[in-house]
Amino acid sequence: AGAQPANMSPVSFSSKLQARRVALEWYCIENKADHKGEVPCLNHQFTLQMAQATSDEERKSIMLQRSSWIAQQEKKGRREPAALKQAYVAMYRAFCAAKAADRQEVCVEEAIRGKRPALR
Repeated sequence: AGAQPANMSPVSFSSKLQARRVALEWYCIENKADHKGEVPCLNHQFTLQMAQATSDEERKSIMLQRSSWIAQQEKKGRREPAALKQAYVAMYRAFCAAKAADRQEVCVEEAIRGKRPALR
């Protein structure tokens, strides 16, 4: 692994996940009407369904639904890495503009790359 710039420090995996979860909750639940059919929100919906599943059968059913959905997305070209990245970057930019306008670029950087400026 390469050395990190002096002004950057890694964000722990769990804090990175938490930051992403907060952005997803805001984008997909608080603003559901605006983003209901977008890829990040559909992925988030499947994640929530899996977390709420109470049996192996239920989890299997959810995974089959997800597999079918992914196949449909691939046919439409929505599972291309660039398209997925673009969808998530748009979500993070919207979240950061609304919640951290004074440090929007830092917020986006944290969400996407898992890095943040070192604390002084």
